[in-house]
Amino acid sequence: MESSDIPFEAYDFARACMLCNRCVADCPAGIRAASVVSAVRSALIDADPSLADQYRNYRCDLADSMFTRIRSLFGTEYDEAIPRDIADAEPKGKSMFMPGCSLGNNFPALAARTYEELLSIDEVDCMSSICCGRPLNLIGMPDEFANYARSLCARLRKAGVERIVTACPNCFYALPMALEAGGAADIEIVALPGLLADRGYRFVPDEAHPFMSVSIHDACPDRFDGIFAKALRRIFENVQIAELERNQRHSMCCGSGGFGSVYATNICQIAFNELIREQYAKGSGALVTCCATCAAAFKGSGYLPNSFHYLELLLGCEMDMNGYYRVMDRIWNVSQEEAAALAVDKRKLFVD
Repeated sequence: MESSDIPFEAYDFARACMLCNRCVADCPAGIRAASVVSAVRSALIDADPSLADQYRNYRCDLADSMFTRIRSLFGTEYDEAIPRDIADAEPKGKSMFMPGCSLGNNFPALAARTYEELLSIDEVDCMSSICCGRPLNLIGMPDEFANYARSLCARLRKAGVERIVTACPNCFYALPMALEAGGAADIEIVALPGLLADRGYRFVPDEAHPFMSVSIHDACPDRFDGIFAKALRRIFENVQIAELERNQRHSMCCGSGGFGSVYATNICQIAFNELIREQYAKGSGALVTCCATCAAAFKGSGYLPNSFHYLELLLGCEMDMNGYYRVMDRIWNVSQEEAAALAVDKRKLFVD
């Protein structure tokens, strides 16, 4: 198939879609649009491989990506349980904390504080900032995802990991696919907010955060099962929860989903504007979410000053937005020499 054989309507829809699945919340056939769009994206890349280069910054299977650049520019060093070279893999613990790409890379102080808390209550004994591989499926690169999943699972096995506690709703729902593809489906996956709720963690208003009512923005991947949504409502049960007009199963995407912004920033902005309108109409003291990407979008907009990732409120550690902005500016404004070096570094992340 040539790229010219693909109707523009299919091309336009597949690339602009945020893969949030909100369109199927009331679908009588139960069609999961995200899987269909991912298949179309895969066909588009097969027909025109140059399209993959537009998503290159999100290639978690490459040694150089925005994820690795962010960690390098922040100078972030974790006691990494999943090394790049499998020869360096060794048992570090059975229960691993996995913050996810956005929290672990963009906001290392909050990720480290969360890890510290989990260590203190004996819920984890190691940590990894590794990606679950979901970006490869979103891009439309199933073969690369399968290879990545096999390499990831080989390291998990060698490290002796039996349980993964993840803060990220995207990771929570993507990991079963990666573990299945890599032959490690027996590894238990635990959603962090549910774990904390079960351990008795609750938000209590204080002088710094005197919110007696909050609205909760529910994460897109959680819309059908509601595991994160239910846990967050338990964590904030001490205050009034002012539900947004569209919540849980019908939650609006923040506009950052599915790499739609790579192709159609205007559509993503429309979704984000709808969320802002709903929060202002509700008039609660704060907007809270379990997704670090969503929280960063809300904070960065300037329109929602009282917006938080729930871990900020529970653990007293703020997301460093100024540091995040400095690093992001640096990533996209490198010297010509650095740009040339980065452009030719297409090595795989994992070395077997």
